[in-house]
Amino acid sequence: MNPLRARRWWLAAAAGLMLACQLPLLGASLPEVIEHPAPDLRVDFSPFEAAGCQKDDSGWIRCPQGSPLDKLGCATLQPASDLLGGLQPADPIAVCVVRQPDEMDDETFEQQESVYRVGGLFPVLYRYVIWRDGGFILLANQQAVQQAFAPIESPQEALSYALALTNLDADYDLQASRGMRYFTDTLEETHVQETSGGYAMNLFRYQFLGCGPHPTYQVIVTVGRDGSISQGEPVKWFENPEEDGLCAD
Repeated sequence: MNPLRARRWWLAAAAGLMLACQLPLLGASLPEVIEHPAPDLRVDFSPFEAAGCQKDDSGWIRCPQGSPLDKLGCATLQPASDLLGGLQPADPIAVCVVRQPDEMDDETFEQQESVYRVGGLFPVLYRYVIWRDGGFILLANQQAVQQAFAPIESPQEALSYALALTNLDADYDLQASRGMRYFTDTLEETHVQETSGGYAMNLFRYQFLGCGPHPTYQVIVTVGRDGSISQGEPVKWFENPEEDGLCAD
């Protein structure tokens, strides 16, 4: 091999090695999975059923027109996840789903209160409604949730509180599967650790909207005993190569 060709070969090999080091290993050694038990929590939905709210053919729970929930702007509900059952006081709680009315422009809808919102072509606002002291109370923003449930005094309550405010997910069923694209050597399921100022936990966010890839990120969430909350930078953990060509609005 002449010197020029040899030099080109070594440069190409070095470039390939550098690229390989920056890419995930597809189908190589699988990450270690560290398991944690899921908390045994339950949410009471019975006051909402007693108020006449029923599931329709599309799967949404609709409350009667003119009912107390309808007057709060919560004509459409979702049952809250049982993982919100650690909140104290243990009030019955439901998710209040607010879609943009046809007559409301985008700018006005953007200014409406919410605990969190989901974007895309059809943005949706999410609030909560609780049953306390014989009546329904709307929790329209994060400050209202904090006032309703702070202080946060246990790991289970911290988990429920973080899930309620962030729209992140807890995962107690992580599995390492060949064919997935991994960016970490260790997959650790959701768990809560007590800190000097409160609690810290690892939650997850799946990037659904937009075009692929659609990664799942780990996010460290910190909850203070006073109900303050903060999120760390999302860290990409894994993605499914079969979703690389998927686009979702």
